[in-house]
Amino acid sequence: MRKCKLIIEKIIASFILCGCLLLESTALVSASECGLYGVQILHLVSQPINCSVSVGSQARFAVKAEGTGLKYQWQVKFPNESWKNSGSTTATTATYSFTTEEKHNGMLVRCIVKDASGNIVTSNEAKCSTAEALRITGQPSNCSVSVGSQARFAVKAEGTGLKYQWQVKFPNESWKNSGSTTATTATYSFTTEGKHNGMLVRCIVKDASGNSIISSEVKANIISVEDWELPIM
Repeated sequence: MRKCKLIIEKIIASFILCGCLLLESTALVSASECGLYGVQILHLVSQPINCSVSVGSQARFAVKAEGTGLKYQWQVKFPNESWKNSGSTTATTATYSFTTEEKHNGMLVRCIVKDASGNIVTSNEAKCSTAEALRITGQPSNCSVSVGSQARFAVKAEGTGLKYQWQVKFPNESWKNSGSTTATTATYSFTTEGKHNGMLVRCIVKDASGNSIISSEVKANIISVEDWELPIM
């Protein structure tokens, strides 16, 4: 065992002199030489990565480590503040998650991993970015116009990096994207024809995080010129 101890000390010393980290996941010497089994040096296999989600959804950060008797403690750091332990129920597990609020935008996250021998390794820092929650604040409404005039439908939404896609549905047909030049804007308009009477319209809104929401369905009521004109009394 004394020979074993000297071998280990020499190897560790050589790593220190080289300015290297002890990253080997197996025993430094063979079990037959020193009678040690399953020895692992604490090290991180994978680091947490930045997370971008909408407000109100779950943010998740994960770390993977190798070692014996591992314990985890996630820490957070808000702008102009110091690092502190998170109070989340998942803050002592390998995967840290929490429901985001606006205050979490720009918050930094890291994990401190400790093994059974008291050795500690700290993960890289990762950033939490939150976007305004996607929601529709103004629904489109039914539109009644005469043939040949402009029909207009509008939707109002809140979120980050919004994109719009208006869809139409004729009787006995499926929903399909409109080919109108205004079909990818918040206000959808087109010149009406008789075929548009009874057509349903809706808008799909998507934010920068890929979340999507669909507006209410509304109807286009197209009135012929004859029906539109009031009778002369």
